[in-house]
Amino acid sequence: MKVLKEEKDRLTASKNAQYETYQTARTEQRELQTVLTNVQQMLGIKSEHTTAQERDKGIT
Repeated sequence: MKVLKEEKDRLTASKNAQYETYQTARTEQRELQTVLTNVQQMLGIKSEHTTAQERDKGIT
């Protein structure tokens, strides 16, 4: 049981570290998406993402 508890603790610590990395990457991705959207608006470019959303909603 002691070995299993140690393995569980090790895996939990690893999971928590990986989750922190994921959160950091997710935050950075959101910031970059915001910058991309702002640049596209300034240049008058419609993003494909927005176009796909409009198609899903039935907006032309």
